[in-house]
Amino acid sequence: MIRIELSTQISRPRDEVFEFLTDVGKLPKWQTGVVQSKAVSEGAMRVGYQFEETAKVAFWKLHTVCAVTDIKANERFAFTAKSNGPIDYHGQFDLQPVAGGTRLSVTGSVNLKGLWKLLQPVLAGDLRKETRAELETIRRLLEAGAPAPNGRETGESRA
Repeated sequence: MIRIELSTQISRPRDEVFEFLTDVGKLPKWQTGVVQSKAVSEGAMRVGYQFEETAKVAFWKLHTVCAVTDIKANERFAFTAKSNGPIDYHGQFDLQPVAGGTRLSVTGSVNLKGLWKLLQPVLAGDLRKETRAELETIRRLLEAGAPAPNGRETGESRA
């Protein structure tokens, strides 16, 4: 199993970061290789909510069904992903208020199947690098938006 733990600071309020992360339609904008994503479940995102991703990995398309395992508005979003290919994974995003924005932390585990397990030492570094790049893309996309109005809630109390 490959474990990943990374974080970044984003100069945007937690609610904006959370909304971006949980918008299934925006996944292809920041997830490496994802070419399509769509909701399977109807209604609001909740534990058990499912969505699908199609990713281009090397020479094949990988179809993944994801299920939300934990969600708390503006604080946490976690899911598991089962694929038709050599990889299943679990990811969790935690959002913490910090001066000037949000600290976004991701923890995850990746399980390789079959003979792909032999490539784990090689793929571990690549997956960490890819995840780091995805966090940077999230940060860049969110910070490129209009600045939050003065007094906008960032999770800090104002006196």
